[in-house]
Amino acid sequence: MEINELAKKEGCNVKFRPWIGRQYENGGILGKRVLVLGASHYCGDFGSGDCTRCGSDKGPLGRCWYFTEDVINEMLYRYDTNEKWMQTFLCFERAVMGKELGQAEREAFWQSIAFYNFLQNATSGPRRTVQTDCYALSGAAFEEVLHILIPDRIILWGKSLYRMIPDLNGHHSYFEIPGGKVDVWNYPIVDKVVPALTVVHPSTAEGKRWEYWHKFYVSFLD
Repeated sequence: MEINELAKKEGCNVKFRPWIGRQYENGGILGKRVLVLGASHYCGDFGSGDCTRCGSDKGPLGRCWYFTEDVINEMLYRYDTNEKWMQTFLCFERAVMGKELGQAEREAFWQSIAFYNFLQNATSGPRRTVQTDCYALSGAAFEEVLHILIPDRIILWGKSLYRMIPDLNGHHSYFEIPGGKVDVWNYPIVDKVVPALTVVHPSTAEGKRWEYWHKFYVSFLD
């Protein structure tokens, strides 16, 4: 099933369509289908029903369907050093690739992966609370997305996100490199087990140490 077909199903829980790079299916420059999972979108108008942050035409589930794609396109093609949220994505791409990327390399990277925010209600800013029932809805949406994208690897942005995600009959393990160890949740998806690596959020001071985190990614994506 294609992601837009999912939106037409009765009871679909996904409100924000994932960014799916053109080369995601074949792994692109990473050689594997990699799903990157963030926590939430920020939009002060979301609760009012007028999500003016999203300039897209309405998708099958309303105006915010293409919100995530708009965010990635804005970051990738209209990068502004004054926009701190864009630096999060820049730091992450450098951590995975182990270097600063030129524009063509940045495009190749983001066209190789999928990106999705877990919470299906936007918040007004970082560390804002959401309604309790949003977690259950978001967990159901995440499961729907997993069974469409069927990634080979998942990268979770932040320990707080790790505590949000549903278990989906998976199991915990650790991923270790010399000098470091992080949590992994292993999801059974179709006929394989997909590890979800928990990294420090790339917006934090620790997360901006991209040379350090590159050591995890090199081994995890091998």
